[in-house]
Amino acid sequence: MRFTAAHRQRVTRVVLPGLAAAVVLGSVATMTIRQPSTPDAALITSSIDGIVVDEQGRAVPGATIKTDAETVVADEGGHFDAAIRGAELITASAPGHKSRTQAAAPDQTVSIELTSQADHTVSIRFGGDVMMARRYYEPADGKPPLLTQTSTVADHAKILAPVAPLLGDADLTVVNLETPLVTDPYYDPSKPRPKRYHPSKSLAFGSAPATAQALKQSGVDAVSLGNNHLYDALDPGLSSTIKTLDQAGIVHFGAGPNENAAWKPAIVTRAGQKVALLGCTTVDGHDEAVPYVAGPARGGAAFCTEPRMRAAVAAAKKQAANVVVMIHGAIEYQRLQTPEVRALFRAATEAGAQAIIGGHPHVTGGITQSGKSVVAETMGNLVFDQDLWSTFPSYLLRVDLRQGAPVYSSVDPLSIQRYHPVPAVGALAEASARIAAGSVPGQARLGGAGALLPTSNAPPASTQEVKVGKGEIRSVAPGWWFSGAATPTGGVRAGTDLLFGTGTFEDQDVDPTTSGGDLWTLGKYARISTGARCKLGDGTSDQGIELLRSPVSTKDVYATPSHRQMITPGQSLTLTTDLRRASPGATLELRWYYRSEGKSMKTTSVTLPITDTTSSGCRRVVLDAVAPKDAHAVQPFLRLAPPSDGQKSRRLAVDNLRLIAWAPVGQGGRQYDVVRGSLNSTGRFVLDRPSSQRKPSDPLLEDSSSDN
Repeated sequence: MRFTAAHRQRVTRVVLPGLAAAVVLGSVATMTIRQPSTPDAALITSSIDGIVVDEQGRAVPGATIKTDAETVVADEGGHFDAAIRGAELITASAPGHKSRTQAAAPDQTVSIELTSQADHTVSIRFGGDVMMARRYYEPADGKPPLLTQTSTVADHAKILAPVAPLLGDADLTVVNLETPLVTDPYYDPSKPRPKRYHPSKSLAFGSAPATAQALKQSGVDAVSLGNNHLYDALDPGLSSTIKTLDQAGIVHFGAGPNENAAWKPAIVTRAGQKVALLGCTTVDGHDEAVPYVAGPARGGAAFCTEPRMRAAVAAAKKQAANVVVMIHGAIEYQRLQTPEVRALFRAATEAGAQAIIGGHPHVTGGITQSGKSVVAETMGNLVFDQDLWSTFPSYLLRVDLRQGAPVYSSVDPLSIQRYHPVPAVGALAEASARIAAGSVPGQARLGGAGALLPTSNAPPASTQEVKVGKGEIRSVAPGWWFSGAATPTGGVRAGTDLLFGTGTFEDQDVDPTTSGGDLWTLGKYARISTGARCKLGDGTSDQGIELLRSPVSTKDVYATPSHRQMITPGQSLTLTTDLRRASPGATLELRWYYRSEGKSMKTTSVTLPITDTTSSGCRRVVLDAVAPKDAHAVQPFLRLAPPSDGQKSRRLAVDNLRLIAWAPVGQGGRQYDVVRGSLNSTGRFVLDRPSSQRKPSDPLLEDSSSDN
């Protein structure tokens, strides 16, 4: 059964305890069977609809879909509709298939892929870098620290709670544990470093032993120790880490008391199949007083080299049909791996590893497949205390293997919010999906919960040509991507919203305690407001942002993303917003910085025109800019000055704020989510998702407006 937008507007559902109900709408004769998941009757006004298919795209009839509101069964075509209380994690299962959990949001059409031949398939989840150290013990933004020296396992597990259902959604879940586990983990960074930590490296930290049990309780089965922070607490820290992991029942690999032990694979059996796990790092610390990597008689992480990689994978394949390699290296905060690390990827691939997982840059990168090997360039952070804006989008990767080959791989988008990983939905999830599907060449596509590697190179679902007028800035709809200009003269330029879609101010995660404005900092009199919302595509967004000043106010009120966005000098940028209401004294600003910290070097601003469109649509405002020389960071601000000379109150209401970095002319790809017309020209757009997974009313390009 498929719900249309009109159905959603007029249908109110009542889930009755102890009663299975059938719903028939119009001439649709399909029956969806419901079972209540709560003991009391509940009024539900939101829903999702979708389809359940296997890895080949074949319908899975009779699949069971469970939401927080109810349990339903898919029809013969795999279609279903289900009540939903809000953005949440839903689970689908079917006999003979691997179950799957993924995020969904109200009024969304979802596709859920259940891998077939469950008895012959092993599913593996991969997460990024994990630590619970340093800033976890420090107050921030007026809030108490997340952890203290007396924090329990439950306190640590709370940090992972939002993603625990996803971590448990596999036969085997593996992350990179980038910290030693020690009994006295925190020290004041303003004071001399304790002798128990590495004497010379620039950053050294530790996490409490409770971290291990929290990971285990949250669904993590194995951890790589092959990284540049495992040895931060030297030999005692290495010993305590291994002992603590053993006590928690977590498999570990990638480090040891000597290099042979560090390279020894961990062999686990899941779903009747053996999996060998290997890990290593290219960040060796040989320029330090104490290296980070193991030697013949020295403890530490395994050091990556191509010969050792080939030999280790070949030896592991004699012990297990499936080999996983986690490689830690490259340059921090860059999505594309270095030639050195890619050579290691290639060595692991050629030696026969089925999954090669990169890490260390702390930002997510692309996924691809080479023969029988799935490669993730960089997994970014899962649990980490970094404040750089580019580290906030993340994802979990799931790889399903059968007979020594991947049969389906997919990405579940996350958002890191105050050092917590939270499953993402909406534009924020789409941003993570585009990074995964578009950062590197290959067959990765937009689809599923975020991005996926299909089992074949079947042609895309649809290709369309769309006119983009001069001056138009339009968002590319989920599932679609810009492949290039359709006319010889070009005229359509692609770009990326550096704010990752957070400037829509919608609630874009499954955390029920948040209500929008994710990853934004609001002044005392700035608020998320339904009255500030603007039309988006052929529908209406739920909320925008509103700034208020009264006659007694003495200071400006502002709203800004929580952290700066890193850029390059001379980069072409555009800041846009849809303006619903603006009193005198309202400005849109770009503040430029030499680096991620320190005072601003320059401000580029535009005074917003006095506007009141409360009874009609919104007005697009565009600020084009080129990053100044020596500027390596930028941060947008909405600002409203207080009234002067006893004037009446002032108000600023906006929606859909984006900071767009433009790609070179003629460049396209899945990573871009915005296009702009410089001539009255035509762009070619490709739909990755099958048309059965989209509503007919879904636009290809959204929020068409010209510059004002």
